[in-house]
Amino acid sequence: NFARQFDRELWPELGDRLAAIFAAKPRDEWISLFEGSDACVGPVLGPHESALHPHMAARGTWQAVDGALQAVAAPRFSSARWTPPKSPARGEHDAEIR
Repeated sequence: NFARQFDRELWPELGDRLAAIFAAKPRDEWISLFEGSDACVGPVLGPHESALHPHMAARGTWQAVDGALQAVAAPRFSSARWTPPKSPARGEHDAEIR
């Protein structure tokens, strides 16, 4: 019963019920359902999907570096231009990590 949402004893059960409710519909159906509402809801996107999202693309949030998609450094200021460092080769820093 969600009317008792502050009862900590019920949280595992309520969490399971919410998980089942959200699992009952595909992600894009939930996005469509909440579109235009005042609910603070947004999908969890993987890096490649996020890079294609209009908001992220407009902000330049993702950049390909040596063929790999990477998040651009934040915060970014209008007067500064971020240049990504070269990606290390596999195993290049093994000695420093150990």
